[in-house]
Amino acid sequence: MMTDKENYLAALRGEQPERVPLYFDSCSYILPFTLTDYMRNGTMVDYMGVSWIINEAGPMADTRHPVMADVCDWRKYVNLLDLDELDGEAIAAQDMAGVDPEKATASFCMLTLGGNFYMQLMNMMGYEDGLCAFYDEPEAVKEFFEFLCEYEEKLVDFQAKYYNPDVIVIADDLCSATGPMISKEIFDEFLAPLYKRLIDRIHANGKFCEFHMCGKGEIFIESLVEMGVNIWQPAQPLNDLKGLKAKFGNRLIINGGWFTGGKAGVPGACEEVVRQSARDVMDDLAEGGGLVFWDGDPVGQSPDMLQKFEWLRDEARKYSVDFYKNKETVQA
Repeated sequence: MMTDKENYLAALRGEQPERVPLYFDSCSYILPFTLTDYMRNGTMVDYMGVSWIINEAGPMADTRHPVMADVCDWRKYVNLLDLDELDGEAIAAQDMAGVDPEKATASFCMLTLGGNFYMQLMNMMGYEDGLCAFYDEPEAVKEFFEFLCEYEEKLVDFQAKYYNPDVIVIADDLCSATGPMISKEIFDEFLAPLYKRLIDRIHANGKFCEFHMCGKGEIFIESLVEMGVNIWQPAQPLNDLKGLKAKFGNRLIINGGWFTGGKAGVPGACEEVVRQSARDVMDDLAEGGGLVFWDGDPVGQSPDMLQKFEWLRDEARKYSVDFYKNKETVQA
């Protein structure tokens, strides 16, 4: 019998695993120093000069007080570490101190929790001015993004060497719950070439590439798959996940499938509704492989939410074990 890690990695290779992999049991995600150093040292100001707030909803950039009014001034605010001067082994050991060696690992390769490109600009300028910058100062935006990409390519190499994760994650939350916040044309011109460079660098280091994008972002998925993205997280059923699975098969691993905004996530949802929601995700998306079930982790820490996640994960563990065996029995 495969371990959880072996089973998960088989799914990432496009194989049908022994059982439906459960992300929370199979993989530990690593939050490297670039994402947490400014929180550890208490300054709460990241490498882009952006202030961060932590409350019961988690960490978030304080976009109410943008640090930059003109994207042409980006050099004044960027203060990145020289990777060549860092003790990579010591930093990686600290970042991975709590990582379970029995699980696969996924390392987030970003400069801050904001993301790789788009969210860095939004966090620095706020959404109104940040979005206008694509049209008002396109060359400055491209210059800023190029600078970030060159650094992040080196960061991919750094993480591959010292952390040696199974998966490297890049990210940009380009969408809301109703649709993208930028056009496909903006995506193609400003972002796609840089994502492709990072994806290629990740693959050159022998790692799977995972793309983090919340919300309704299916308009971008075909481009990301063609660029070589292996996994999409947290793929939420705001999107036509069944249609995407039918189109791409196991070329794209869906890491997610469950949504806190569904009927099982509302306050007071009963136990059977919550348990059925886990079964529904697997019935809809797991056939033949291509699904890593993930709930996105608890949003908030209310007793109601924590109870729902306890039911959800318990049912997912039970239902996943014999899912493929049951399918074979039915087909026979």
